Amino acid sequence: FQVIAYNQRLSHFRPTGGRRGLAFGDESNLRRAVRFIESIRADGATRHAPAIDAALALAPDTIFLLTDADAPDDLEREEFERLAERLGGTRMLVVQLGPPGGVCSPRLAALAERSGGRYRSVSVDP
Repeated sequence: FQVIAYNQRLSHFRPTGGRRGLAFGDESNLRRAVRFIESIRADGATRHAPAIDAALALAPDTIFLLTDADAPDDLEREEFERLAERLGGTRMLVVQLGPPGGVCSPRLAALAERSGGRYRSVSVDP
């Protein structure tokens, strides 16, 4: 597994401080991943394309993407087209947290659908 936190920059989970590839799902790495996730502070705009590119570079079976619902942060048309070409057999499951009202990032939703995955918008109170 791998965890990639992102906003305008990427931050990769590195269980031993080394390279940023896939980690074994053993107890030690799972504890390290929890600490990594707990250290993340949300701020700034969200740039999905570099994070999805980084995840696809690992050739995963599945990408789980959890994001907030800032509509201006949706993929640009060119980003969508490029990422759709790179999907290969990777499936994307996207959960977007935000206000009530459905799809907040139509291209992100379309990318999940194109991959054979799913997009879910989950309403949260501000």
